[in-house]
Amino acid sequence: MQNARAGRERPEGQTSGTDRRLPRELREPVTALNLLDEAARLRREPSWQQSDRNAKTFVKATDLRLVLTTLKQGAVVKEHRAPGSAVVQTLSGRIRLGLPDQTVELPTGALVVLEPNLPHDVEALEESAFTITIAWPPGIRGDESRG
Repeated sequence: MQNARAGRERPEGQTSGTDRRLPRELREPVTALNLLDEAARLRREPSWQQSDRNAKTFVKATDLRLVLTTLKQGAVVKEHRAPGSAVVQTLSGRIRLGLPDQTVELPTGALVVLEPNLPHDVEALEESAFTITIAWPPGIRGDESRG
């Protein structure tokens, strides 16, 4: 399969695809997921075996993003910002969010709500899976910002 990222030409609401995953539609009328099963799938992919993380976007609508990320213990997602209000929820393991004025530890089942554009980083204190759900502001393209 040819890497579809090269040209970035794709229909709105569809992933770009990779050498390991086909492009897929992210705007369905109803999206039902078992996030623990999806996290287990991410851990079986070569990306997980070859690095300290893996992630997959499940929803990419004009007003909403949902991304599932798995991190190996000690992995750090360097400082970044989400353009809209965001909810980070730990599904398994334990993560630490580094925020401008504090750190917040999120054990399994915990969540935190972040205001738009709040810089944060994420560290896995143990092997972890978490979601970030972003209320995407109007007029911001998904390819230009990362949550």
